[in-house]
Amino acid sequence: MKKFNLHQWLPLLTALVIFAGCTKKTYPAKNDLDAGDKYENTSTANENVYTPPPVVSITDDQAKSNKDGEMYYDNEMGYRYWKFCDGKYYLDAKYESGAAPNKKIAKKQSKKERKKSKKEDYASE
Repeated sequence: MKKFNLHQWLPLLTALVIFAGCTKKTYPAKNDLDAGDKYENTSTANENVYTPPPVVSITDDQAKSNKDGEMYYDNEMGYRYWKFCDGKYYLDAKYESGAAPNKKIAKKQSKKERKKSKKEDYASE
């Protein structure tokens, strides 16, 4: 009869212990209805997200032109639209990937404007 040493069986025993100890154990909730209500509608962040319309029709008086003479329009939220040959303004392609507009909040004052405002501040005191 053959004798088996411990070092021959050790890798097999180790693998068995690991697989037996790492089995997935799931226990059902006490009340399945309560568990379902707990996880429904927990996120309301997407309700208030602004989605700009893909096409707008505006007059050319409201639009601006760049150095190349292309007409564009920036809406209130800062999204840019470009004029196409059909006369409509289409949303810029960079917003399709979910990019947010870089809306400028306040225009920086020039040196002249800063000096003028300082003089007005001193004069009002």
